[in-house]
Amino acid sequence: MTELMSWTFAIGFLGYGQAWRARRRYFHEYFHQGVVHEYVPIQTEEIKHFLRRALDSPDDMERQVRLLFVAMIVNITYGIKIDDLNDEYVVVAREAVEGVVRAGVPGAFWIEYLPFLKSIPSWVPGATFKRVSEYYKPLVQRMIHPPFQFVKDSLENEDSPPSVTKKLINYIDKKFGGTELYEEQEKIVAETMGAAYSAAADTTISVALCFLLAMAKYPDVQKKAQEELDLHIGPNRLPAHDDYSSLTFIQAIMMESMRWQPTLPLSIPHMVIADDEYNGYRIPKRTMVFPNIWAMLRDPEIYPAPETFNPDRFLKNGTIDKTIRNPLSIAFGFGRRICPGRHLSNNALFLFIASVLHVFNIEPATDAAGNPVPIEASMTTGLVSYPETVPCVLKPRSKDAEHMILTETNNRNVLIASHTSPSERDNDPRVRRVSMRTRASPLASTEGSYLRQTKRENPRYEPGDNYGATIVRFLEGPSPSTWRVSSDSTMTEVPWHSSSTHQLIAGDLNCPGPITDQSRASQPNQLCQATPHPTPPGMNLYNLPELEDHTSCPPHPHHTSTQKRYSRRTLPLPPGPSPLPVVGNSFDMPTTNPAKTFDEWSHKYGDLIYLHLPSQPTLIVNSLKSSVDLLERRSAIYSSRPPSVMNELMTWTFAIGFMGYGQPWRARRRYFHEYFHQGVVHEYAPIQTKEIRHFLRRALDSPNDMERQVRLLFVAMIVNIAYGIKIEDLNAEYVVIAREAVEGVVRAGVPGAFWIEYLPFLKFIPSWVPGAAFKRVSEYYKPFIQRMIHQPFQFVKDSLENESSPPSVTKKLIDYIDKKFGGTELYQEQEKIVMETMGVAYSAAADTTNSVALCFLLAMAKYPDVQKKAQKELDLHIGPNRLPTHEDYSSLIYIQAIIMESMRWQPTLPLSLPHMVIADDEYNGYRIPKGTTVFPNVWAMLKDPEVYPAPEHFNPDRFLKNGTIDNTIRNPLSIAFGFGRRICPGRHLSNNALFLFIASVLHVFNIEPATDAAGNPVPIEVSMTTGLISYPETVPCVLKPRSKDAEHLILLESKNQSAS
Repeated sequence: MTELMSWTFAIGFLGYGQAWRARRRYFHEYFHQGVVHEYVPIQTEEIKHFLRRALDSPDDMERQVRLLFVAMIVNITYGIKIDDLNDEYVVVAREAVEGVVRAGVPGAFWIEYLPFLKSIPSWVPGATFKRVSEYYKPLVQRMIHPPFQFVKDSLENEDSPPSVTKKLINYIDKKFGGTELYEEQEKIVAETMGAAYSAAADTTISVALCFLLAMAKYPDVQKKAQEELDLHIGPNRLPAHDDYSSLTFIQAIMMESMRWQPTLPLSIPHMVIADDEYNGYRIPKRTMVFPNIWAMLRDPEIYPAPETFNPDRFLKNGTIDKTIRNPLSIAFGFGRRICPGRHLSNNALFLFIASVLHVFNIEPATDAAGNPVPIEASMTTGLVSYPETVPCVLKPRSKDAEHMILTETNNRNVLIASHTSPSERDNDPRVRRVSMRTRASPLASTEGSYLRQTKRENPRYEPGDNYGATIVRFLEGPSPSTWRVSSDSTMTEVPWHSSSTHQLIAGDLNCPGPITDQSRASQPNQLCQATPHPTPPGMNLYNLPELEDHTSCPPHPHHTSTQKRYSRRTLPLPPGPSPLPVVGNSFDMPTTNPAKTFDEWSHKYGDLIYLHLPSQPTLIVNSLKSSVDLLERRSAIYSSRPPSVMNELMTWTFAIGFMGYGQPWRARRRYFHEYFHQGVVHEYAPIQTKEIRHFLRRALDSPNDMERQVRLLFVAMIVNIAYGIKIEDLNAEYVVIAREAVEGVVRAGVPGAFWIEYLPFLKFIPSWVPGAAFKRVSEYYKPFIQRMIHQPFQFVKDSLENESSPPSVTKKLIDYIDKKFGGTELYQEQEKIVMETMGVAYSAAADTTNSVALCFLLAMAKYPDVQKKAQKELDLHIGPNRLPTHEDYSSLIYIQAIIMESMRWQPTLPLSLPHMVIADDEYNGYRIPKGTTVFPNVWAMLKDPEVYPAPEHFNPDRFLKNGTIDNTIRNPLSIAFGFGRRICPGRHLSNNALFLFIASVLHVFNIEPATDAAGNPVPIEVSMTTGLISYPETVPCVLKPRSKDAEHLILLESKNQSAS
């Protein structure tokens, strides 16, 4: 049947041999695990369009899901974009695959057992197989050839969009063009892409539909997943591919969706090509072998209660339990015939499941009487198995979720209002205030609730005596289905229109009579109406791109025209200080506390401040909303880092925090995340606990030297975890190295600190040249940075050779690359990646956490009432006989609030780490050029008095309500660790360390101001250093045991830790 339907082109059905290898080689080249991340932007964009369509048609899930995955693979393979449920590519894929699904079941067509009769004509009685194959064969051919021909034609016309097929055609043109092999290679490419199209467009669909069924049937699973999404993603953005590792329950849902209703119940058959023997049985040559996937994934000994959808079966202690068989290792086939598109499919499913659950509730559909339809998971019979029905609907979880969907799809609706005469204008002749009322509401909406103005009304044409101004407003939604729009005494009801595929544009509308702009009468009539324009003053709501594309408008006597909104090239830059010639704003740059200065400038210039700096145009973003909009919602273009001459000269470019967004960053972050994500950091609790106990003992002996003691603590902690090295000396080499190395990047990380960042071509001048302080600074710090990277790493390598290596993350990574890359040309590169990744962990954890801890000590000395309240909580929940542990976290609510306030009170990274935009962008009517450095002003966000009243005061109670954390108050941890894809990957380890430090110190010590020579308390003045990382300039406080019992507890615990 596959032969008669011409399905033999597909690598899934080809016999094992050269033809299969040739096609699989091309397929693997563009869909292996190391390359599929390149298609994430396309997958993400198609997911967003799906969410928008689901918002409009929440009960048509079978067709909507099919459209999503067909659109995704057709875009990736051919560069073709589709957005219509009835698009030819959707229909062709569905029909073509339906044929092979019918034919793929053993015994479905008798011709498989009597193949010599395959040539009988279709009119012969019983020749159903022939009629079926003749129906499907043209559809299969249409699936292979038209999209491939589209790419070929586009290449000839030089307008071909990016696609895998385009890359392959270019490749064979260069390698085989003009040779006798070209035609064969072109056929291989066409068929390989056809296989990708068909496979991705169908098997993934079935899993996605089963997931929807499961969520409607098991609402508790859905709720648990949404809690995880709310915790890790928050309300301001959609999940991204980079969130995969942190969404453990979503991973479990993917696994259970694969297991619960297997998509390929009998997989695709194998054939044995030689006589074989297994377990005492003979297996003859040419035997067909069907692995019963359904039975394996329903094995009750492996998966108890297999009929129940239960993702928790794959979890243990909050992480994936690797002792439970992963369904993905079965569902995609076996051996050399394992599905080569599995990585692309997994990425698509993750984004689909996470995104849908984040913004929608999946509920059973209702019958005519309004009762929920029972969810019965009944599957079709075929090579691919689908749910027979998917009786569920998608409903937005909240108005915020609905708004996010609309925002993510760039959907904005345009209201155009025109005037009859200049006398009807208000004080500004270019602006007409429109009173808008929601349907059935007597109250006018407030400015900005559903609408906002463009930057300038009627930007190109000034109103004159012969025509009036036009108002253009973008409705921000979520909006009602209609608007009531009033202008003076006239009230018009306007329908609400939208488009999920077009960027809406603003325009000018001229009407007949005294307000017509006669100078534009010759322009094309693009805003068309079937009837004359309403008698002014009147309002109309237009979906402008669709109107603009309408070229055959019916003629009528009224002239109208459109004018596009500002293009990005003509949009203004954000406001900022006036630049000087050549040097720009170099002399405006603040030298002390720049974050505070930028916050003050925001009162004059606004949320966005643009600075013209030579070689480094800079944007300061002062609000959380704009930071989230740009750095998270547009993370695809805002996730890179600007190059830094000082970092390059000091050799700090190894650090993932300073690397541009690309493959080197991903390789290092992958290793870092693997050993420091939320699900694994609990493994390091014993080391953190031990080092805290040693700190308490040292603080008992030296209570006045807190700055050095705290630095030793956090260096000792990370060096032990990362390298297995134990240190207890304030002057230990690893403490000095960390301090000096990080000091260099702290000095260089402030905008304007070194002029060489603006004149990078002078970086090679010698250090003795006057003004070359940058060179002398970099030459001083460079050796410390190199020692920080190489020295502890070499210690682990030497220890491994001597078989005396203590446990550490570095040891695990070296063992991993030895096994995977040992003896290959990749080993040296991988070893370098591991070494640099561990150097990052060493430097970051040893410094940023240190600053927060010192600020906490200052706050406790300055605010003794806060300290006392925290100690009461500790006495209540911990008692006098032990020290706090990680397990106490949930019961120590006030300690949690102190951690949050310590992060907020004196921000450690006042301007975070800079981002760099990699493409021209537009935001709020402003142009943001490609290459702009973007600094989120974390200091301003965490000192915002509207969010945190009296921000200069240390007040943990601001985060509490009725004895629990108030989730309506912005958590500083969501800001302090960065934004989007560049959020700090070590934040979970840092939080655990801070909790243990704060809880332990408060439990056994009183933190008091130091005393001067006369014995008087030193006033606690909070003065912070200026730098990339901000520290207290002094920490004039001492630690005194709360009691003899506390002192005894410190000594006892220290002794126990030393003995263990």
